[in-house]
Amino acid sequence: MKKKILVISPAFPPYSGVGSKRMGSLINYISNFDNFSLLVIKNNNDMWSSNLVLDKVNPKIPTIDIRCNNPNSFFKMQKLYSRFIYEQTLLFKPDIIIISSGPFYTLKPIKKIRRDFKIKIILEFRDLWLINPRKPKGIVGKLKFFLLNFFQGNYLTEFKAINNSSKIIVTSSRDKEILMRKYFVKYEKISIIKNGFDRVLSKKLLPKREENLNAFKICLFGKFSYYSKASTLIFYNALNYLSLKTKIQVVHIGEKEPFVENLFNKNINENISYYNTGFLKYEDGLLKCYKSDLLLLIEDSPTGFGTKIFDYIMVNKPVLLIARNPGLLGELISSFKNGFVSTSELETKKIIEYIILNNLQCLDNLDNIDKFSRERQNQKYLEIINELLRRKE
Repeated sequence: MKKKILVISPAFPPYSGVGSKRMGSLINYISNFDNFSLLVIKNNNDMWSSNLVLDKVNPKIPTIDIRCNNPNSFFKMQKLYSRFIYEQTLLFKPDIIIISSGPFYTLKPIKKIRRDFKIKIILEFRDLWLINPRKPKGIVGKLKFFLLNFFQGNYLTEFKAINNSSKIIVTSSRDKEILMRKYFVKYEKISIIKNGFDRVLSKKLLPKREENLNAFKICLFGKFSYYSKASTLIFYNALNYLSLKTKIQVVHIGEKEPFVENLFNKNINENISYYNTGFLKYEDGLLKCYKSDLLLLIEDSPTGFGTKIFDYIMVNKPVLLIARNPGLLGELISSFKNGFVSTSELETKKIIEYIILNNLQCLDNLDNIDKFSRERQNQKYLEIINELLRRKE
């Protein structure tokens, strides 16, 4: 008899933003096995910008769309998802439920579902919610954030959701440590499933390498200044020095960011050019990365890896991370021969000069690149699902 899996994932294909990649890849992988029956509850496509609804839909995966005339209202979305999850649990009668959090309005019904149906629940944190180190800095910002979420009951909601889940999935060891410390979660209850690159897509693309004869091309795929304006300024100031010797082109693949646009628009240095592509299909963005000389990351999270580093590993070009607190991401990048981490303007200048002078072409000799693929992580995820299905509680 087929085992039924109910999946709650607001961000899901055809939505093509980064939030859909992880769960979209996992459910596509599981759909290849005949012993599972799947149902996905997701946001209606109209709730996303039309330029973000680009991914292919797998016809083997049935979905139920949630519509809301005010999708920016956390509490309206929370109420809708709570009702739909309960109703579909009653109708579909799943053996296990996977709930993707982020957005976090999917957490509220977990305690009630667990109490009424005794169903095993996997709760996934792509990013941590209320105890995320990226949350507001400074005493005033932290106090406002805490009081707002405390009086709205969000801390209690998160605690109950974690306590009533059978398994918690996070993307890094430090996220696991934080949950264990803050919410007193047992070590064995939390598993780490990292992000990864799309191995199937990587084999399909196989682009030709190109020499950039006119300028040294630096490419950033995703958010530019979103995580750290200070680190963005470090990069920008280093460019002005480097451009005295070298023509440099900066390509930003992603939605325009006013802070970045203003920086480069006011620049009168003829040796620096800046180009924003706008949001591109995933594979088109990767092709742009393949045509670059250096892949740039600007981050400021001490606990997580994000997703773009795995795409960068697949592309296999030199990588530079600029971050005031490099954390686990910095450790991973530094483990590669041509992976570099900078925390200052001077370091950034020296690193880019070194890459140019030595004509570095690749991140490393990646013989075992498959260990960084989503497919490998999906295998681990399925092992957890099967283990939970076998377990008697």
